[in-house]
Amino acid sequence: MLARLHVTIAPGRAAFAVVEAQLVRRNLISDLDNSVNHD
Repeated sequence: MLARLHVTIAPGRAAFAVVEAQLVRRNLISDLDNSVNHD
């Protein structure tokens, strides 16, 4: 039962990690744009 649950959760965690990475990258880019615009 635990193995089956792990197989179900793993893809969700992978997808969440990808989404989280995209959000972090977007935040970093927006921060860089803001610093450039302020100059």
